[in-house]
Amino acid sequence: MGADAVQLTLCPQDLREAVEVMLQELDYMGLVVGLIPAPERTFSDWQCVRAVWGHNPGWYRELCAMYPRYRRNRAARFTDSKVKRGRVGQVLRQMLGGGANSYLAEPLLAFAREIQRDMAAEAQKEEFQPCSPMVGGASGAREAACGF
Repeated sequence: MGADAVQLTLCPQDLREAVEVMLQELDYMGLVVGLIPAPERTFSDWQCVRAVWGHNPGWYRELCAMYPRYRRNRAARFTDSKVKRGRVGQVLRQMLGGGANSYLAEPLLAFAREIQRDMAAEAQKEEFQPCSPMVGGASGAREAACGF
């Protein structure tokens, strides 16, 4: 095995739900840019400007930033990424199946761990909802506030 070889990465059982969430986000969220009428029309009545209607998931944007690819055109202001959306989806599906053999697998597992922690914190927050004490109120008002 060479130094650059990538090992097979399996998805741990406790991260499967987070990886499934990532796959759903990748499938249903994306960068959507459209045209809207320009607020100040200087050239014609049909002048439009581009507007963003949807964004990629935050973890996907971070992943793309980890693997930049610079364009050959020096006049280009923006960097591109070596990460491609289809390949990320393929790696996530492979991780859920038998395992992925990709340089993207380890960073994706790190993002899955973050998402799993966030999901656990959210579940714990939903589980514990203390009732606010009613000052000077009747006991019926307190029971209504607590959902009894």
